[in-house]
Amino acid sequence: MHSGCEVCERLWREYAVAAASHIPLESKLLQAGRNRDFRRIAELNRRMDAALAVRSERRDRIRRHEAAAHEKGAGGGVEYS
Repeated sequence: MHSGCEVCERLWREYAVAAASHIPLESKLLQAGRNRDFRRIAELNRRMDAALAVRSERRDRIRRHEAAAHEKGAGGGVEYS
């Protein structure tokens, strides 16, 4: 993130929310597994997939913004996991 860039700050906040959204789902999924609640497992897997897709989309938005607004030559971007 570039200091002072409002777009970077907003994108990173959105990414943080998306990254954190799957944490409670993981806990619920573990509990459903312990209870062998297969219907709940299927539902939570769908929700986890959706949450991970949002996280990936947010990460891609950060990458595109970095490349368009802040990259200074080859290799100047930031790597995100």
